Amino acid sequence: MAGIDREKWERYRFAYRPEQPTFFPNFANQLRRLGRPELAETPARVLINAAEPAHWHVHTIGLYHLSQVVHSGYAAGTESILRFLDRIATPAWLERQYEDARTGVIASSLFSLWERCEQAVLDRFCAKALFSRLASELKELDRLPPDDLSATLSLLGTSALIGVHADEAQVSWPQVQQVAEAIRVTTPSAEATTIGYIQIQFWLGLREMARLRPDHVIVPRVAGEQILLLWKNSNGYDKQQTLNAWMIEWLEQSARSNWMLNSQS
Repeated sequence: MAGIDREKWERYRFAYRPEQPTFFPNFANQLRRLGRPELAETPARVLINAAEPAHWHVHTIGLYHLSQVVHSGYAAGTESILRFLDRIATPAWLERQYEDARTGVIASSLFSLWERCEQAVLDRFCAKALFSRLASELKELDRLPPDDLSATLSLLGTSALIGVHADEAQVSWPQVQQVAEAIRVTTPSAEATTIGYIQIQFWLGLREMARLRPDHVIVPRVAGEQILLLWKNSNGYDKQQTLNAWMIEWLEQSARSNWMLNSQS
């Protein structure tokens, strides 16, 4: 894989006929594991430029596929991505995705889009159906098991990141112990040296929850200190660096309050 010439690869892939993107998420993930994520760009741009509804409007293709293609193919440019969304992410298609996709899948998809896209693109995903799905999930928040609670808090955080905010009057907030259990199931491995996507999305949700709820939330000190350390060890490109600095500052403020999450976001 290291020996693949990118220029030759791009010429070959640009000449390739577009196909149904079922393959793409696993393909892009494998390239990331092999240290060549840039090789996913051209196949993604081929799919974006083709914008073929017949390839996308089938039950096996969803928001996660679209987010991975746009994430990898962002160099196609905002204008091309918006044309692609005009044909593929129609209001009816997005409504189905927000109604049917698993909560964690929606959260991770929104975060992938946020990482690479300008607000003009993100605005296309700030649909009424997303607000409705978020409101529906939050009404059950205090009754969810830890895995589902972590997914819903992640959706709360990533929705806010793109510009969709919950109505706090409609939320049944979880108890502190429930939050602690959700933190436990999202704890990174002992081998982790930087913050992971699961933790980023979840702690974004904790921050948004602290901002919205009328009472205070205290999180376990050990968990908070681990996340703060991992975040401080993390790098990223422009948007990610800005997000990292924003979250580190908030975590440090919370640490000074004995890990009572700062509500002044």
